[in-house]
Parts: sequence; structure tokens; C-alpha cells
Amino acid sequence: MDKFLYKFSDLVITNSNFEKYYIQDRFQLKNIICIHPPSIKNIIKTNKNNYRKIPNIIYVGRLSKDKGVFVILKALSEIKKRYSFFFSLYGNGPDKKSIKKFIRINNLSEIVSLKGFVKNKKFIFKKADLFINASLWEGLPNALVQSINYNVFPICSDAPGGNIEVIKKGKFGMSFKTNDEQDLQKKIIKFFNKRFKLNNKNRIDHLKNYTEENSNQKYLKTLNDFK
Repeated sequence: MDKFLYKFSDLVITNSNFEKYYIQDRFQLKNIICIHPPSIKNIIKTNKNNYRKIPNIIYVGRLSKDKGVFVILKALSEIKKRYSFFFSLYGNGPDKKSIKKFIRINNLSEIVSLKGFVKNKKFIFKKADLFINASLWEGLPNALVQSINYNVFPICSDAPGGNIEVIKKGKFGMSFKTNDEQDLQKKIIKFFNKRFKLNNKNRIDHLKNYTEENSNQKYLKTLNDFK
């Protein structure tokens, strides 16, 4: 069905370069471009100077198996034996009950909290030191872009999709092997020991690719080219 639809399309637009090259190679298409979604409205230019003594780690997204939440929890349940931290999960989803049970069984209740859906992104990111995306696959992850915008260092999986593209192959964060809690453990511990910071100037330049204005301009140009 996909092949049939692509064959009769004048243009295919993807939300990540990963998807663009995947479709291009699989279906031998030439009429395909990437336009990133408007993940952020404005770029936050303020630099982040200080980390807390006890790091605040956050996850933002749907609570479902494809988001790899249990990979994060398993990694943190081992790390807590040697390091102090707090972990907050923002979002809802079908695995919420299972996650609550995991937290209780593994004695994580004092350091892990479920916050539910919170619309205010500034509230979510302003007190965070580390953001983790552990998805098994992705499109273009808005929350990952937002973490960079709020100057919160990200660790993400190397899953198929836009993760590695957003962190620019390690320039704006670290990656770990998808669905591998041991590799994630190593990366979190590395962050705890090094307390990495994002380069503010480079971060701002990179984020221009994901703004509402940039996305709108590209769509308008694309539509005008069809006239």
C-alpha cells in the first residue's frame, strides 16, 4: 500500500532525515524532502550554569512500552545503590499501573515520582539536570528538542528515527544502545561524574532547525513551488 501511495505522490514530506533516507532507499524515490516539525516556538538563549548536588532526572512522554520507560527504571534501580538522584516522569499512558508496581516492588518510591501530564514545559525543565529518552523507535522527538532548548543535557537511545539527528551524533547529548539498560547505566554514571554542559552558542544555532518559524517557512516555500 505504501509503495502504491508513494508512486503516485508529487512530493513526500518526512519529519526526520532518518525517515527521508529510509523511504528514499526502500522505494527509490526522488520527490522526497524533510521538514522538521515545530518542536519549539522560541529559542531560550539563557545559559545554564549550575547543577544540583543531587541530580534531578526527568522523562517526558507517553508511558508505554515503546517509549522504553522500564529500560530507564531498570537502569536507575541499579544506579541508586551507588548514587543519589531524583527521577520524575511526566506523562500518562497504558503502562502507568505497571510502572507504579515496578516502583513499589523495587523500593524506588522515595526517589521516583509520577507527575502525570503537565502542559507547562518551563515548569518541567527548569529544575531538571538530565533528560532521558529511551524510545525503541521514534519520529522526531519533540521532548528531546525541548530538553536542549531548556539547556537540560539529554541522553537518548540510538533507536531508528530522529534521536541521533537531534543530538547531532553526540554534539548535543549522549546516546546509548536501544533497549540496553546496562549501556544506559554507563551513560548516566558518566554524566554524574562529568556533569556535561551544552555549548550555548552551538545549541542556539542548532535549535533554529526546529522552530515554528522555520517549519512554517519551509512549508510555505514548498507549497509556493507547486503553484
